[in-house]
Amino acid sequence: MNNRSACQHLLDAGPVLCLGASTVMADLYDAHLIADGLVVATVADEVRGWASVYVAPGDPHRKKEVKRAGAAAVGRYTRTLLATALPTPEPEPAAVAAIRRELERHAERKRPGRMARAGEHGGETYSIYEAGLRSICFITNDGGARHVAGMWYVTHQSFVDLMRRLVKSHQDVNRRQIVKEMQRLGRNGIDVGDVVNSVLDLR
Repeated sequence: MNNRSACQHLLDAGPVLCLGASTVMADLYDAHLIADGLVVATVADEVRGWASVYVAPGDPHRKKEVKRAGAAAVGRYTRTLLATALPTPEPEPAAVAAIRRELERHAERKRPGRMARAGEHGGETYSIYEAGLRSICFITNDGGARHVAGMWYVTHQSFVDLMRRLVKSHQDVNRRQIVKEMQRLGRNGIDVGDVVNSVLDLR
């Protein structure tokens, strides 16, 4: 893998929502990594969908903060990440269908009997496909997606891993501030892809 592809990465919807939820981490990402970041069209659509999702009275499903994160991400990345989203390949490659089946099987094993929603795994499916095609890293907070990416020999990391990369390569980054931001996101129902209890978890 060359230096360029080692830096390039595809973001799933979860990491984009994390950026939308945290100006601190989005500023860091935009300063150091956005030039190497990509999303697929289905992920861009998913982020836009979260920006307009219905929040029931009392917010029983904890969607309010995720909706806010989606709206912030759309506002911030409409002319960058979301505008340059990789188009969905047509006709659908056979590998895409195979990846989707693996994601559905993995979800079924975790939650037997649950019916998958139409297009539920679209972002992960096309991201894994495109990351494998381009030999770049797939950034996702979904454990099932990371599992299937590994099955397809696709390099994968979580949003926390992405922040670890920034912390290690830029000494001026305030680690305590990053930890506090990640913990705040977790309290607000936004998955960061890993458990972060202290600065030691960013090593």
